[in-house]
Amino acid sequence: MDNEYRKSTTDKLLDGLLKLCEVISVGLLVILVTCTVLQVFCRFILGSALVWSEEVSRFAGIWMVILSTAIAIQKRSHMTIDLLTGKLSEKIQRFCKAFSDLVILLVCVCMMYFGAIMTSMFMGTPAPATHVSMGLIYAGVVAGWVCSTIAAGAVFVKSLQEALGKGGANA
Repeated sequence: MDNEYRKSTTDKLLDGLLKLCEVISVGLLVILVTCTVLQVFCRFILGSALVWSEEVSRFAGIWMVILSTAIAIQKRSHMTIDLLTGKLSEKIQRFCKAFSDLVILLVCVCMMYFGAIMTSMFMGTPAPATHVSMGLIYAGVVAGWVCSTIAAGAVFVKSLQEALGKGGANA
């Protein structure tokens, strides 16, 4: 019973983290669209372009995509090609799914690790228009990969349990 309680708590924490990613992603989308519309308005109606809007839109778009990756991992909404695995037995399919989830987890860990290195490398470099430290921009990317790594780890554990027969589809 205690183990079930921990799983439930872990799932709740993961759901909360991914809900936070979702809310932040929506906010970033609003920022991206607002800056883009504002830039078009200023350029074509007022005749004077904003210096910072393209850069802010780009940073918001990058962060939004990276944070959304964690959500896509948890919901298993990444593209898959099951041409070969669809012809295998269900047991082997479960192992292939676990292996695929392990590869995703390893990619997330690598992206997080090398993103942290880039963050430290560019901490003193200012962005051209906003003059915000590029290290801070990359730190948002690292945060997104941390969320993706957590989600990928949870998905891998569940798929491995299913492959080994230690949990059902809901486990």
